[in-house]
Amino acid sequence: MGSEARKAIKRFEIANHARGLTFSVYQRVRLLDRSEIAEVVLRAISEACAQQGWRVLAFVIMPDHVHLLVVPTEDPPDTPRLLSGIKRISSFRINRMLTHDEASRLTTPRGAFRLWQAGSGHDRNLWSREAILSTIEYYHANPVRGGLCDRPEEWRWSSCNQWMTKGYEVLEYEPRIARDLI
Repeated sequence: MGSEARKAIKRFEIANHARGLTFSVYQRVRLLDRSEIAEVVLRAISEACAQQGWRVLAFVIMPDHVHLLVVPTEDPPDTPRLLSGIKRISSFRINRMLTHDEASRLTTPRGAFRLWQAGSGHDRNLWSREAILSTIEYYHANPVRGGLCDRPEEWRWSSCNQWMTKGYEVLEYEPRIARDLI
């Protein structure tokens, strides 16, 4: 009984199915809305996806969690490996950026730094065009529902403007979305 109980997640790793992923900061600490930290998370997403054969359809960085919609380009896909890559890269870089007080809020009872909540978060397969578009819309509206902005395109840490603005210039730290897959 002394070990931490984790929810077991049953994954269906299916090639060409989009994956809706949501993962949270340890103890839901709000720090991802800081520009330098959100940029680190977005770079980590870009790097891990490029290294592991995933393409990004949509993303939203919220103050205490991340929504990410991706499609594997390799078979079989390996979602746990992708999440591990994103979390490992971002955790290492962000830990070096935090003050002692900030890092202490992300320390486990055993004294270890933990940026991300244990476990795999929320994960689901999407295969229909309608479900994928609905999920993208849901992700982009999340900052509005959270009271962070009035319109989805106002939230800086989202793929909304890549979807809505013709000729949008992707910032160097942002994952480039794969419109051609929908």
